[in-house]
Amino acid sequence: MGLLLSVDDSSNAAYKILAENWRRQYGINTHVFVEFHSVDEIETVAKMQKVVASAQHKQCNCVMFVVDQEPHDPSKRALLRRITQAFDELCEDPPKDMIVGLIVAHSCLECWLLTDTQAIVRFQAGNRGSRYTPQQSGQTEGYTPSQAEETITHIIRQVAKEKGTRDTKRVRYEKSKSGEIAEQMQMLATAAQRNRSLAYFLEMVVCDQNGCEHRQPQRE
Repeated sequence: MGLLLSVDDSSNAAYKILAENWRRQYGINTHVFVEFHSVDEIETVAKMQKVVASAQHKQCNCVMFVVDQEPHDPSKRALLRRITQAFDELCEDPPKDMIVGLIVAHSCLECWLLTDTQAIVRFQAGNRGSRYTPQQSGQTEGYTPSQAEETITHIIRQVAKEKGTRDTKRVRYEKSKSGEIAEQMQMLATAAQRNRSLAYFLEMVVCDQNGCEHRQPQRE
C-alpha cells in the first residue's frame, strides 16, 4: 500500500523525493503519490475526506497533509487554524484502515533544504565538484521564507562564482529546482536534527504511526 502526500506547494518534487529516499532506508518501496491542494482546498473536514477518498482510490493506506507555516502571512495563519481544526474533526471519526497526519513545515520547504547546505553546493556544482563549504546553521525553523530563499541563493552564487560565472546576480534559487536539491541530501537523519518539522515529516512518511495520536510537537 502506498502513501499520498497532499502538499500546498505546486513545486512539489522535493516532498516526494524526501519521502521516497527516507522510506527506502526502511525497505519500503511502495508508491508515493503527490497531489497539490492549496490550503483553502483542505480547510474543512469534508475537503480532507475527499483527499482521503482519492488516496483510497490510489490504493494508499496513508495520507499526509503537508503545509508551509509562513508565520508572517496573516491569511496563512488563519487558514492553518482552520486546517488544524479540520484535522481534529477528521480524527474524531478517523477513516477506516487509513493512517492520516498533518505536517506543518516550519517555516517553509526551503528551511528543510537548508538543513544540508552541502546538498545545495552539490546541486549547483554538478559533476565538477566544489571546494566551497558554506557555514551550516543550527536550527533552520526560525528562517522566514524570504530569508531561506536568499540564503540558498547566496550559496549557489558562491559556487557559481568559484566556477567563473561573471554575472552572479542572474543566478538565483528557483522553487522548481527544490527537488534536485532534495535529491542531493545524503544524510537525512543528520539534517532532521536541524529542523524538528522535517524530523516529524520523516517520522510520519514511514506510515507506522497515526497522526491523530502522534501529533506534531508544537514550537516553543
